[in-house]
Amino acid sequence: MNILRTWKDFFSFLLAPAIDHKEGSLLEKSLSAFYIFILKVILVIITGLLLHLLFGNPDPKILNSTLINTSIFIALFAGVFEEIVYRLSLTKFNPWYLSISLAGFLFIIIKKLYFRNMLLENEGLLVSSLIAVASFPIFYLITKKFTEQLERFWQKHFGIVFYISAFLFAISHFFNAKELELVNLKSNISHLFSALILGYVRIRSGIVAAIILHIVWDLML
Repeated sequence: MNILRTWKDFFSFLLAPAIDHKEGSLLEKSLSAFYIFILKVILVIITGLLLHLLFGNPDPKILNSTLINTSIFIALFAGVFEEIVYRLSLTKFNPWYLSISLAGFLFIIIKKLYFRNMLLENEGLLVSSLIAVASFPIFYLITKKFTEQLERFWQKHFGIVFYISAFLFAISHFFNAKELELVNLKSNISHLFSALILGYVRIRSGIVAAIILHIVWDLML
C-alpha cells in the first residue's frame, strides 16, 4: 500500500466509516500507520498556519499544571489512556471495551469539569479514580444487558460511533483552557484532525499502532 493510496483510503473512510474486517500483515499495518502519521503532520502544519494568519496565536492558556511540560511519562500516560478511552471501542462491539472507555471518560469529565485541572494533578485524582473504578461494573452490567441492541447499532451506525468518539476527544481538550470561551474552540481543530486520524489508524492498524502514534506525536510537541 503506497502513501497516496493510503491517504485516498483515509479520506474515503471518512465519508463512510466502517469496521475493517480485512486482515493485513504487520508490515502493511505499520506502513499504513506511518503514512497516516505523515499526513497528520502536514494537516496540522497547514491548519496551524491558517489559524495563525486568521487569528494570530491560536493556543489559549492552559490550566495550571506542574505536570504539563511534556515528559516521557506524561506522553506514555496520555497515549495509552486517551486511546483506551476514545478509541478502544472502535471495533466490533465489545461490552468490556465500551465499559472501560465509559469509566475512563467519566474520570476525564470529573477531573476537567469539576476539579478543573489536568488528569494527573493531585487534586481530585483519588476521588475521580475511585468513582471511575466504581462505575465500571455498572457500565458493564448495562452494556452486557443491552449487548444485542448495541451490537446492531454498532453494525448499522458505526459512522456515528466513530464521529462521536472524535468529537468527544476534541471537545475534551477545550476544557484544558483556563478561560472557557468559545473563541478557544478554534484551537481544537487540530485535536479533531488527530481524533479522525488516530481513529482511522486504530481501525486499520490496531489499537497498539494508535497508541504508538499518539505517544510519538505528544513527544514531538
